[in-house]
Amino acid sequence: MKMKSRYTFVGAAVVSAFIGLTPLLASAGEVNVYSYRKPKLIDPMFEVFTEQTGIKVNSVFAKKGMLERLQSEGA
Repeated sequence: MKMKSRYTFVGAAVVSAFIGLTPLLASAGEVNVYSYRKPKLIDPMFEVFTEQTGIKVNSVFAKKGMLERLQSEGA
């Protein structure tokens, strides 16, 4: 049960951080998120964020080559 509480807390923190950044992100209309995490753990938070803000979240999940991808995309 502790693990579930931890995920809930982390999820709430991430959504809160995104909401805090909403004024900065609103002008773009979308935000890119790169993650090593499993999509099933993070996608629900992105869905809530998009519902609450109208800002689309483009997510990239990769276990390998993340640094190279970030560099090639200029992020």
